[in-house]
Amino acid sequence: MRAATQDMRQSLANLTMSTRTVETEKARVAADALLESDKRKTVYALAIATQSLIHSMCWLAWDASTRRKVRETASELYNAEARALLPEVFSQLAVLRLADPALHAQAFRQATELVLLDASFGAAIVLSETDNPAAARRLSTLYDTANELQFRITGLFDGDTLAIERRAAELTVVTHRQ
Repeated sequence: MRAATQDMRQSLANLTMSTRTVETEKARVAADALLESDKRKTVYALAIATQSLIHSMCWLAWDASTRRKVRETASELYNAEARALLPEVFSQLAVLRLADPALHAQAFRQATELVLLDASFGAAIVLSETDNPAAARRLSTLYDTANELQFRITGLFDGDTLAIERRAAELTVVTHRQ
């Protein structure tokens, strides 16, 4: 009887240890999945914000170049969008820094260029108040810069939603291998 009781106690101890190990692993897997999901959402939101802003830059520069003047309504729309999107870009970069420092470093370089380009656009918009033709010429010269940056940002995120998700999935695989 005593041996059977000991065996039963040992079996319960083994079962408790196995259950604890399984539950710990399940919690780790769930936490990893949550982090990867957050990373994908961050990359997606960052791609949308940067692409939206750079598209607005290209559109404003194209419009000024085509019309040979800076339209007040166009510059107001651009300013409103930039004020909304730049904080979003930097918010997502802050999250990305925690989730993937290597991708953050690449994205931060592009975002810095985006901010500098936005400052040039802002200067041209201000110039339009006193010398509209010169401002239109300035925006026209910024079109190529904006377009080039748009392609580099697209390359950073591989250009489409599915590619962004593939990149996030690749990051997941690399993270789990380490």
